[in-house]
Amino acid sequence: MQRQSQPLLTTPPTYPQRLNLYTRAMPSTKKLLIALVALALLLSGCSPTTATAPFPTASNDTSKLAWTTCHGNFQCATLKVPIDYTDASLGEFDIAVIRYRDPNQHDRIGSLVINPGGPGVSGIEYALNAEYILNPDVLERYDIVGFDPRGIGQSTPIHCLNAAEQDALFASDPKPDNDAEYAQALVDMQSFVDKCLENTANLEHFSTAAAARDMELLRQGLGETKLNYMGFSYGTYLGTLYAQQFPNNVG
Repeated sequence: MQRQSQPLLTTPPTYPQRLNLYTRAMPSTKKLLIALVALALLLSGCSPTTATAPFPTASNDTSKLAWTTCHGNFQCATLKVPIDYTDASLGEFDIAVIRYRDPNQHDRIGSLVINPGGPGVSGIEYALNAEYILNPDVLERYDIVGFDPRGIGQSTPIHCLNAAEQDALFASDPKPDNDAEYAQALVDMQSFVDKCLENTANLEHFSTAAAARDMELLRQGLGETKLNYMGFSYGTYLGTLYAQQFPNNVG
């Protein structure tokens, strides 16, 4: 019997343990602190990073991706992208890429690149849960591809604070409720931004516009004539910038 067509996304009642990025409870005061930190990140062009596992070494040929098996049923690769698309002498950033092919895939359409938004959320971690996030009808027709944009997760990171400085930041008052506390919160955020500028070279090139251009190299590396893309939240803005820069390559 042919299965009835279903929505693009599916939201099961509970997710497996590995989806802890989206299910971990958080006190409301800590949410406010994270919102303040996120504001500083947006103002500075920074994105938070997480502990990373090694990804395959990328080939110098950015038109190809060298895939290796990872995380069981997934494939991982590293894409080399220019730090500055107008000045090749600055070198390259590494972009971590992951791909999932459903074991029941048939009548393949192509690759579907997904981005969970943020900015600052790992596309690698999101893609690792593709089989629980996307509808089976989608999984059976597309390779699901996730990537960590420059500065995020397992891609070339942004370095801001050491462990002690992070502890001090998160120990600060997360809920300012008078002028003095608001002023101190702004001082703390400015200090955070200054540390990012101090500890990360080429920080001005960790931008959404550059990430959109990286997606064009990703399309080429995947061997696709068009980019099929699904972004959520901030990811919709990333997709919009790509479409503006490469309108003829939109799937």
